[in-house]
Amino acid sequence: MKRGGAESRYFHTEIGWNFKMPDPNAALGISQLKKLPGIIKEKQKLALNYTKLFHDFLPEVIVPEIKKNRNHTFNLFSIRFKDEKTRNSVKCYLDERKIETRICFPPVHLQPIYQKLYDFKLNMFPASELAAKTTLCMPMIVGLSESIQENIVEYVKKAVRLT
Repeated sequence: MKRGGAESRYFHTEIGWNFKMPDPNAALGISQLKKLPGIIKEKQKLALNYTKLFHDFLPEVIVPEIKKNRNHTFNLFSIRFKDEKTRNSVKCYLDERKIETRICFPPVHLQPIYQKLYDFKLNMFPASELAAKTTLCMPMIVGLSESIQENIVEYVKKAVRLT
């Protein structure tokens, strides 16, 4: 029987996962679950505020669509730019001001294992590649104030104008 992609211990013949968790991590996770509804509510509030703050700066910055009757947790708030150069310039500008942002998630089809297994190539999924090249994740820290969000958004707008 294969577990985690292994035919036997330490002999992996396919992609697999290992979901074991140490007991202290599990205990911490259980205690954090009690806080989850409040964390999600705050992240949704932050996302709505970012959306409002960026509203007058469309289409230079594209924000996620917040649909009615949906409950997004907003672990990340990803914005998109017209091109990779603009995204990278904004990231550098914010980095210089000690504002941490994140470039996340390269396209799955460009991961070496999937290229090897399925012969995926560059330009096979252009929309996915464009999204990866133009997306930047904004700070979404519980406790982030509206005034700090306003400053972050102003820095983004300034950086885009300088590009």
